[in-house]
Amino acid sequence: MWGGRQPDFPEVHNSEKKRSICSVVEVCHVPTGTWVQKPTTGNPPLGIEGYAAAVIRNEIFFFGGRCGHDVCHHNSLYSFNVDTLNWKELSPTTSHHGPMMKSFSGMVALRINDEDYLAVIGGQGPSSNTPPQPGAQYSKGGNQRCNEVHMYRLKTGEWTSPTVTGDRPPPISQFTLTSITNTTVILFGGDIGGLKYNNDVYIFEFTDTSVKCKKFSNPGGSVQWPQARDAHSSVLINCSSVPHLLVVGGAGTNDCWLLNINKMEWKELTNIPDSVTDRYWHSLSIWNETQTISWIIEFGGRTGSGSLLSDTTFIEIISSAGDLVVQSVLDINEYQKRRIQDAVGKWMEEGSVDLTVTRVNMLGAPGAGKTCSKLLLLNEDPPTDDTSTPIACKATRAAVCGKTWNRVTRDNLLGELAVDLNAVSQEKKTKEPPLPVVLSLPDNTQPAAEIPLDPSPTPQKKPDQAVSSETKVIEEDKEYHTEAVVQEILASQPKRIHKSDHWLYVIDSGGQPAYQDLLPLFTRAASLNIIALDLSKPFNERFDLMYRIDRKFFPCYSKSTQLAFFQSAVSTGASFKPLDISCISKKPTHSMHLVLGTHYDKVNDDTLREKEEILKSSMSSLQSYLQNCVIHHKKSIIFPVNTIAESEERAKYSEEICKAIWYHGSDASLEIKIPIRWFAFELSLPEQSIVSVKEALSIGERYGMKEEDTKQALRYFHNVSLMLYYPEVTNVVFVDSKPILEILSQLLALTYVDDDDALASISDKPLSLKVMNNLKEGFFNEDIFEHLKSMSVIFSLPEFQLSDLIRLLLHLNIITKLEDDKRDTTSFLMLSFIQ
Repeated sequence: MWGGRQPDFPEVHNSEKKRSICSVVEVCHVPTGTWVQKPTTGNPPLGIEGYAAAVIRNEIFFFGGRCGHDVCHHNSLYSFNVDTLNWKELSPTTSHHGPMMKSFSGMVALRINDEDYLAVIGGQGPSSNTPPQPGAQYSKGGNQRCNEVHMYRLKTGEWTSPTVTGDRPPPISQFTLTSITNTTVILFGGDIGGLKYNNDVYIFEFTDTSVKCKKFSNPGGSVQWPQARDAHSSVLINCSSVPHLLVVGGAGTNDCWLLNINKMEWKELTNIPDSVTDRYWHSLSIWNETQTISWIIEFGGRTGSGSLLSDTTFIEIISSAGDLVVQSVLDINEYQKRRIQDAVGKWMEEGSVDLTVTRVNMLGAPGAGKTCSKLLLLNEDPPTDDTSTPIACKATRAAVCGKTWNRVTRDNLLGELAVDLNAVSQEKKTKEPPLPVVLSLPDNTQPAAEIPLDPSPTPQKKPDQAVSSETKVIEEDKEYHTEAVVQEILASQPKRIHKSDHWLYVIDSGGQPAYQDLLPLFTRAASLNIIALDLSKPFNERFDLMYRIDRKFFPCYSKSTQLAFFQSAVSTGASFKPLDISCISKKPTHSMHLVLGTHYDKVNDDTLREKEEILKSSMSSLQSYLQNCVIHHKKSIIFPVNTIAESEERAKYSEEICKAIWYHGSDASLEIKIPIRWFAFELSLPEQSIVSVKEALSIGERYGMKEEDTKQALRYFHNVSLMLYYPEVTNVVFVDSKPILEILSQLLALTYVDDDDALASISDKPLSLKVMNNLKEGFFNEDIFEHLKSMSVIFSLPEFQLSDLIRLLLHLNIITKLEDDKRDTTSFLMLSFIQ
């Protein structure tokens, strides 16, 4: 937007203040409805009011106009490059040649024989002007109207006078001149003098040297035809196979009309708000968003009472069943809200992220430094206490950034999604090929050449309140923008914390014996197993396994070695479950392993070499394909680290290990195109640890996910994190696995803990000696769960009760049912007791 009458505009020929005002353009980004002010370079025109404008590709051409003082008019021609924001004078104001110095003329762009032309028609200006154009007519008086027709050839920079034939309009100004095709133009309305106004339609057909004019008048009778007018605005609507001219407002009028140019039939659009139609000298632009949707942008002008306007209105017109229908009329605030809603809908339904995803298990004996190692790899500070980890912790989301890892918090993810949504709302993608528009005039007039529509995006549409009697009913789309998580995303500052296409889900196990006993719960697709071995302790020395509860440790009367942990991790990693998710493009091949030698600061190089030899010897007993699944550090198996190192040393360790994993751990990764709605779904899952599948499906439905979509999302999160989803046997999802791990940990603890304090922390009721003895052998019946303190949490939903837990444990082969047992009730045996 440039120029026009403005408050406090200096009414002078030229001044520094005038140049300053004229050196700024207002730019509306139509996909979002936002205006921004931008400075320009070069000298802008002096004709600030009543100029004529036309567009050729990335240039806007401005002709003539009034200065704003006295009767000063111009016939200069300027170009404005919308990419460089630079003005260029093509033809100066002069009284010696070209069109007369005038305002309120019309100008259009033409394309003839692969050359660009501009055509200028009519207008008004002072009588002391350029020499008259041969064949043109001029009204009498000091302010003359004319019916001049000039062409400007851009290739040569010359003004020419084409030969005019047919129904030439009378001297006329303040009409609209609109391109239909590359060589065909339509004129409507205008001031023809003597307080008379035009309501005839003129079609101009150009060649490089001539123009043929054809007039269409109101045939009378019952035919709809707009009243005469001037100072109105018009645009051509090309969102259907038939071109239409939209006419809005004008001096002394308060209506809106649509002309089917092929049939030369007018139709008044009723129930359009007065705020749209009650104005004149306003601007009207069009954005063909799709083949069937056009947005008309109305700005400024004067009201019927003469007040200056500065509002922006957006009129949505759709093509439906061969007819054009006004779908909505929105002020700028409503439009911006609508665009956000549309962008969110498009984003939710079409958006996706290509990710490489790796599930990382932190394994090792208790106290080996798994948690410290995880924080080291995430480039975070070491913990301030030595609190041991329970059986396993909820997965930590991390992004691989330049061979380093960075934690992705909820706020980070919201910020990342805000960046992606912002990008989608700004982008322009062609979804459909444009339709050609063919001009077919009535009365056997020859059709003009085809011209294509501009390509444009195809968003999901949401209906607005009907504002026209022609409005059609459209099925309402889902209002994604009302969802709490989407509101969080919209409120988040778009901030790309970690630009990455590789994510990790890091699971920290506590090293307790229960982890091995419950291994089927943790077995997923192939993973990257980071095995922490304490270099300061012997690899072969047996140590007592401990059960931890309430930060207290109790002996389990079982022993193991660090080497046994290593061999168990590598061997069990060879067994994994295949993935069945449709949007996975590459499945993991097999698990990979990396050995971290922790407490490196407490040993010397000789000790490190000794540990290396022990590990190599242990590996020789493994099958050869397993030996090839261990990531090496140069020629060594062990990556020695000081997990409590600080600053530069810490960053060096982190980068070195992450780089090795990046280069050599890809066999444990999957590649997937994750729909954006999956992230919104995950963020929308309630805070409670357990939700019913029915509730999860309902959450997915709010984001337009079908039942199978939601089930695939649940399978994905089940496979990469510690979310537990077993639809074969239960109707709940463990968003946080803590409740089920806790109750099973307490059950297992009863099999090897004798300490009364520990038993009191586990059980609400005393257990008989018979039950305790059975437990020591791995036998139990269903009644045992009534004694466990964590029972109330895990059985909080009616969809998951004791029978469901038993069925799940049987399905996972954690327990087996004893069919011929001689005990009083149905009994079960924990399979970990079978050697």
